[in-house]
Amino acid sequence: MKNVSIRHFEQLIALERHRHFGRAADSLSMSQPALSRSILTLERNLGVTLFLRTAQGPEPTGSGQVLIKHGRRILAATAELQSEFLALEDKGQTKLSIMCGHYPAELTIPEALSELMRSRPQVQVSMEVTDWIRSAELIEKGVCDLAISELSATSPKIKLASELLNNRELFFVVRNGHPLLRVEHPGLDDILSYPWVCSHIPARVAALFGAGPLAAGDFDPDSGNFIPKIIASSVSTAFKLVRENEIVGVAPMTLAYPHLQHGELSVLPFRADWMHLNYGFLWDAQKPLSAVAREFMKQVRAAEVRLAGEEQAMREALGL
Repeated sequence: MKNVSIRHFEQLIALERHRHFGRAADSLSMSQPALSRSILTLERNLGVTLFLRTAQGPEPTGSGQVLIKHGRRILAATAELQSEFLALEDKGQTKLSIMCGHYPAELTIPEALSELMRSRPQVQVSMEVTDWIRSAELIEKGVCDLAISELSATSPKIKLASELLNNRELFFVVRNGHPLLRVEHPGLDDILSYPWVCSHIPARVAALFGAGPLAAGDFDPDSGNFIPKIIASSVSTAFKLVRENEIVGVAPMTLAYPHLQHGELSVLPFRADWMHLNYGFLWDAQKPLSAVAREFMKQVRAAEVRLAGEEQAMREALGL
């Protein structure tokens, strides 16, 4: 189809994932009007409607779903082609330096690294697990080739390229017997009245929390990010603190599930549009990624797809 480009497929997939023109445009590093015009032009060229504009956000039509389905395959094949082509020119590459936030470090990075080492046993990997706010700094300094972190990170010195990996739902979790479990419909103000343990929360979300300081944490006056009362060194440490204290944890289902299944923790009945992950790849847009880095990214994408299926089964098991 001569009217559909690789960029169009990326836009369609981003819009289907976010169900919001603004957030989809941000993930593509373009303006919302530009994305809207591109989708509208594509619809006119094809003579079909690809998305219905509903109160709940853009909803793909049958035609849109077909394009998105094939677009995923085309983008995956394109990425594989690029990876293999670069591998022919980059067989000598033996090092990879990555930075990842706490959630991806526990979720998909170990599986992806295992697969990478099977295919490239000669590669030496350096990995730093740290809060996402350091990701841009580490890329600027050349400490890491690639970051897997919250995509709100910005840099005044370099242009960052990005790719969204995971925007699945987050949940507030507390120990069984926590006072919040006795509140029939806990609101955000109720939850903010207890200490939180998690990573820094980006300003786009923190703006919804009102004025600080709060029991949950406080705001960074320079960035506007929310600094939780406790920033744990690892996810396992965070869950231990939640199990043993009246502390609120923030976690994706795939990490919280074992603790929920064993009755150690409970999910608070609170849902909000902003309660979603927003992590993905970040790298210096002016520096070409090595074949090793691209191969690693391919393995992370595959692990994310498998994780999505596992998470759906977990939510069904818990009735969420």
